[in-house]
Amino acid sequence: MRNLNKISFAGLLFFYFCVGLPAQSTDIDPGIQLFKAKKLPEAKEFFLQFNKDHLRNAASCYYLGRIFLQEQEYKQAEKWFKKAIELDATNSNYHLWLAQTNGIRAQKANIFNKLSPAKKSKKYFELAVKLDENNIEAREGLILYLLNAPGIAGGNRDKALEQAQLLVNLILMQT
Repeated sequence: MRNLNKISFAGLLFFYFCVGLPAQSTDIDPGIQLFKAKKLPEAKEFFLQFNKDHLRNAASCYYLGRIFLQEQEYKQAEKWFKKAIELDATNSNYHLWLAQTNGIRAQKANIFNKLSPAKKSKKYFELAVKLDENNIEAREGLILYLLNAPGIAGGNRDKALEQAQLLVNLILMQT
């Protein structure tokens, strides 16, 4: 009887891996197309449902972050970008958009609440550049941060000039 159970279990495993279960769509392209067409309510609905069905999809979380950012719901945007980074910490663009979200939060905050999101913004710009040195948007964001932020928040004109030279070299290499 015990051998029969092992055989049955092995058969089930074979069926599962070879034949498969009814497939759920893992294609996020329809949501991306909605996002690109600026149909944000439809894209938001798509990605929220997609995330319920596919809990570990970083791209879906990223697009939700982008949608919430455009809706000026910065805490929600930050939540979804962080989730995308938890799922794929190597994606430079996820860090870039989290940096931009924190930068906007710092700009809109009162004087007493600016420092924390500002420092986070710098941190994520630096991570985005570190993960992909060819990410022009990330490097531009870091340069602008370094130029505009006060010293107490990590602003530094000399570092901005260094980054600007690296950016010029990068652009020249691509042409």
